Amino acid sequence: MECLTILTPQQEDFCQRVKAGHLLYCDLNGLFSELVIISEKTLKEIRNNCTNITVKYQSAYQDIDLFNNCFKNALINFCVQQIYGDLLLPINNDIDIGDEDGKIFLLKDNPKIKVFSKVNYSSLDSIEWHFCLEEINNNQIILCLQSLQDFSNIYDEYRLILAGFLPCKLIDTKQKHLSLTPNKLLYCGGLRGYLNSLIQTESYYLSIAKEANHHGDYLSAIANYTKALEINFNDSKTHLLRAISRWKIGDKQGALADCDEAIRIDLNNDLAYHWRGYINFKLGNYESSIEDYTQEIRLNPLSTYAYYQRGFTHEKLNNLVNAFDDYSQTIRINKNLYQGFYNRGNIRYELGDKEGAIEDLTQALKLNPCLAQGYYNRGIIYSDFGEVELAIKDYELAIKLMPDYAKAYYNLAILLADLGDYEKAVNYYEQIIKIDPDFYQADYNKESLLKYINQQKPLNIKEQRKVKIRRKKISRHDNIKLEQSSDLLLENIPNQDELMRLDRAKIKEVKNSPQNMTKSKESIEKKLFDPWNTKQY
Repeated sequence: MECLTILTPQQEDFCQRVKAGHLLYCDLNGLFSELVIISEKTLKEIRNNCTNITVKYQSAYQDIDLFNNCFKNALINFCVQQIYGDLLLPINNDIDIGDEDGKIFLLKDNPKIKVFSKVNYSSLDSIEWHFCLEEINNNQIILCLQSLQDFSNIYDEYRLILAGFLPCKLIDTKQKHLSLTPNKLLYCGGLRGYLNSLIQTESYYLSIAKEANHHGDYLSAIANYTKALEINFNDSKTHLLRAISRWKIGDKQGALADCDEAIRIDLNNDLAYHWRGYINFKLGNYESSIEDYTQEIRLNPLSTYAYYQRGFTHEKLNNLVNAFDDYSQTIRINKNLYQGFYNRGNIRYELGDKEGAIEDLTQALKLNPCLAQGYYNRGIIYSDFGEVELAIKDYELAIKLMPDYAKAYYNLAILLADLGDYEKAVNYYEQIIKIDPDFYQADYNKESLLKYINQQKPLNIKEQRKVKIRRKKISRHDNIKLEQSSDLLLENIPNQDELMRLDRAKIKEVKNSPQNMTKSKESIEKKLFDPWNTKQY
């Protein structure tokens, strides 16, 4: 940071002048002064106010020295207000009750910026200020004041020195308890300029990042989110927004790191858990993904897509019963999400509940009549039940919706061959080969049927079940499941303004809206090869 280059040597000079007793003093409000002198008249007003507070609240705060804490906080308030009153606004200005000698101020034109100030009394050579990790993480700037008088005696005036300040992002937070000495601080003469640099600057960078995202310029968005975080590093939502932009350029580890940081700052950021779950899933960290979706559900029990994605992840781990439960919960929350019915139908098939599978697939098709894979899978189950006409109709609908659906052609050709319509079956096999020249099973079946037609005699059983190998081994097609929930979030996550503005209830409302239904991706099930009559699921 440029302020380090300028203010660090100035602080060294200041520390030497403190020891020599030569400090800059100005008693005009709003002008910088290294020394603030609080007069006897002002001290009398402060003490009277602290006495009233003590009398009123001491019974509720018996374990702390209430008067002493109120008095020190009042000194801090007077000092900061005299020099920075046009920029900073104190929190709890009327009643300063606390168990620590510290006070928080907000930057008036950017209330996200919090300045935490502490006053301490000690000898010039040994003074230091102690902070806990929470105080560092919850504020953006630390301001340290040094009193030249202790607080156990009554003095006619108090002299406070502005010992220095430090942006919290520059503080090493590896230790739970931190101490700062004057030589680790920056010169307070630069605090006003630093505060002015923060006014509306964060929102400025965020607005540029939002516009860059809108135009797909994710690198620019990341750069501006980074600048916003340089101003306010402890903003969970900005970390999440940068994580999303990083994900979109393929920086998976960077996105994961930002999600980690968003959650560290705000343990109740359900969207951050959702995105980290999604990224962990894409990285193959399925157990971690399930943990993240579970945390999201804890924070937002009505999150449709948390249940949906957790069910899908369970499916990857072959935890079919858990997947069934999560898909069922998905449907209970959002009865309009056809993917929930579709995926639960597939699970039911795997668990042997074919009747239930047909029910779920039928419901999915009611919600989305253009779901070719739904017709395809239902056609397979109808075929298993011997409902050949229904199966043929479903395969034909799947092909109508997806003209290049090779596996639908294949299963349809098998049924037609079983029914004796060999020429039509051959035509379908030829269509498959045009779509996928490497579909060697279709090529073999076509030749087998042509041989049968020409010889007009049936093939023997061994010949039917033999798979002919040409040029390379025939590939097997594994399960391909939907991945709609995370993709939905990528497309429909609340934009930057909504993230910054909406409360958690509103975010849940956006996430659970029936309008947030995605289009189906290709989801074709197992393909088991048999040259004659084994269906593909």
